[in-house]
Amino acid sequence: MRLFFSSIVSLGLATTAMASPIFFQQNFDTLNLATINGQAGWTGSANSVVQNVTANPIRALKMNTGGSSSRTGIFDSAANNPLQRLQFDMLIPFTINQVPFANSADIQHAITLFGPSVNQNLFIVYKGAKNPNQAVQSPPSGVNSISFRGSSGTQDSTFSPQPNVWYTVVLDFNFATSKFDGQIFQGSTLLWDPVGNRNFFANGNANNFVPQADNVFDGTYASIGDVADLALVIDNVVVFVPEPATLGLIPLAGAILARRRK
Repeated sequence: MRLFFSSIVSLGLATTAMASPIFFQQNFDTLNLATINGQAGWTGSANSVVQNVTANPIRALKMNTGGSSSRTGIFDSAANNPLQRLQFDMLIPFTINQVPFANSADIQHAITLFGPSVNQNLFIVYKGAKNPNQAVQSPPSGVNSISFRGSSGTQDSTFSPQPNVWYTVVLDFNFATSKFDGQIFQGSTLLWDPVGNRNFFANGNANNFVPQADNVFDGTYASIGDVADLALVIDNVVVFVPEPATLGLIPLAGAILARRRK
């Protein structure tokens, strides 16, 4: 359920920023094919790299096994704009569903967000887990889910993320009341719309976007070739405040992303 804005998606409409104030925008296409560290204000580990992810080619930020990166200053101040929206694309090259039947494994990628003021912390987490000889189903057999995690609890997605599929995460923030709401799309299709009005964690950090890939499979699955795909890919990070004319165009760049992913 949307906290602040309507959520009609239409790829038939021109989804541009229009008059919306955009505070941050990064699609990585103009950056060097190298580590993200030191590029366009980003910091990151040596295994967090800008690389081509489609045949076009389209560049994105890939956190390889154990990789992490960080970009500060993505939000405007809460005093200027208490209502802000963040959206970004994410791709998971390897999900728990690819782990062989007889193995156990646990995967956890996380994107940590800090709002423009302290005590505005939340997590977007991919969690994949299974026990030996069990299919990935609902717990306790296993889980394959993207979740939003705030101080009011964890909400797991009701769909199973697939490998090498782009998903768009849309998060609405009310920094004046310290609440957030989120949705996940695949292209123009709304996949998950949990109940909104969620609380932040208390944390002394502020104004930061921190994606991080898991560094190891926990369990009996340890194929070297497959561990190389234990990664998280991020693209098209945008923070903005929609004007009334754009309220029905969520995600903001739906048509643009569809065009770029062909």
